[in-house]
Amino acid sequence: TACDYNENATDAGDCTYVDGVCETCSGETDGTGTVVDNDADDDAVCDADEVVGCQDDTACDYNENATDAGDCTYVEDCAGICGGNTVIDDCGICGGDGVDVDQDGLCDDVDDCIGQYDICGECNGNGIDEGFCDCDGNVEDCTGVCGGDSIVDECGVCEGDGSSCLTHASLGPANFVEVCIDNDEEGNCITSEGSFEVVYDFDTDIIGAQFDITGANITSGLPVSVGGLQFRNDVFVSENFIGYECDFNNDGIVNIEDVTDIMNGFQGNSNCDFDNSNIIDNLDGLYLANYLLTQGNGNTIIGIPLTGGLLEENEAIETLLSLTFEYPSNNAIELSFGDYGDIISSNGEELYVTLFDNIVGCNEGVDECGECGGDGIDEGACDCAGNIEDCAGVCDGDSVV
Repeated sequence: TACDYNENATDAGDCTYVDGVCETCSGETDGTGTVVDNDADDDAVCDADEVVGCQDDTACDYNENATDAGDCTYVEDCAGICGGNTVIDDCGICGGDGVDVDQDGLCDDVDDCIGQYDICGECNGNGIDEGFCDCDGNVEDCTGVCGGDSIVDECGVCEGDGSSCLTHASLGPANFVEVCIDNDEEGNCITSEGSFEVVYDFDTDIIGAQFDITGANITSGLPVSVGGLQFRNDVFVSENFIGYECDFNNDGIVNIEDVTDIMNGFQGNSNCDFDNSNIIDNLDGLYLANYLLTQGNGNTIIGIPLTGGLLEENEAIETLLSLTFEYPSNNAIELSFGDYGDIISSNGEELYVTLFDNIVGCNEGVDECGECGGDGIDEGACDCAGNIEDCAGVCDGDSVV
């Protein structure tokens, strides 16, 4: 049984034996046999019985029977296989073959936009077009409001009224004086006599003017010539030669501009040949001026160039007319341009025509609604038109409860 057994030995010698665990004899019987270890790592487990495997019980391939340490795997694939290679596809399916190019969590076969929506809701669109401010193709107005309606006027001013680059011409009342000339039985004034000046500020030469004074009967001060213009409020040629309504310049209104256009020799409506002379001349302009005065019933004042003259521009406010009038004491006297009043420049340029003021006099006081002797806004109303606030507090608004 000894590993170094010698079958030819004649005398006994030492013998070598295995340990009874893993060792074996090499098998020679001529005394050259050796012990074969069979436990290379000396762990008392024979080489033939060794099991190489993962000895970490936290790994998913842990082998409780492993005698020698091997590699360990700690991750299972989506199918639960330790160290497997099955993966979740783009559509979230384990082992699937779906595709989600835009990685939005929707498979391409059910995705209504493979890509992304722009700010305007268009798939793979370019968003708001250059030069616009929203998806509807609106642009910013001059105040910066997208889709707003504010515009730059002809003078280059945002939200302007077109006046800043125009030549200005203004009228207004001044130096109002009144005296009571008639009282009732209780001593209250019922009729007053007053006077005031019509002052002007023209930044250019003018050849015509038309304005109204209402609330009083003018008793003196007209007609009068100022510069090369004559101002009057009464018919000044025979009523047999009063013209009729004729829009000479075809601008939709009949006023002093039609008169000055005729007197300047411009071409216009042939129906303005009031005297049937086959020539439209200064006389026809006078006929049309008379028509305007008859329509004004003494309240309309016009200034016309009877001899081709003009009223030169002034450098300071000057007096145009000094008028005297009678009026009921509770009346407000008003200077205005009426419906079609205007001031006409000599060179044909458009003027910015304004009033310094419009209420000339009111001895009972003008209320917040511009009414002489009025009580102002009615109780419960929010403006002079009698409107009321809606539930949102907006005057004449349309919000309701």
